[in-house]
Amino acid sequence: MPPKVDVCERRYVFQPDPTAMPFVPTQACPALDHAAGAGTAYQSYKATYQAAFQSAVDAGAGSRPKPSISSDQEAKVVSEWTHKRRAATGADRTAFDAARRIAGRTSRWDG
Repeated sequence: MPPKVDVCERRYVFQPDPTAMPFVPTQACPALDHAAGAGTAYQSYKATYQAAFQSAVDAGAGSRPKPSISSDQEAKVVSEWTHKRRAATGADRTAFDAARRIAGRTSRWDG
C-alpha cells in the first residue's frame, strides 16, 4: 500500500494524521501528532546505538594508537619517491622552478 501524502506550507507531509484538519498546500500545516510508534522506535534505535558505541569505546579504551613511521624514515621515503618520480618523468626541476621560468624570472629574488 503506498504511503498517504499531503501538502502544506509548500512541503510534503507523509502519513499525516487522518483526524487532523484538511491540508491546504499554500497554508500553514495543522498541528501534527506523530505516531507513538515512531517515538518508541527512535528510543529503541538510540539505546541500541549508545550500547554499540560504548562497547566500541570500551574495547579500545586501553589500547594506544599504533606508531607511525618516524619523521626521519618518513622523510627518507618521501625523498626516494620524489627522486624516482622525477627520474621516471624526466623532470629535473620542481614545480616552483617551472612556474618561475614561465613567469620569466630566473632567480627567487627577482621580485
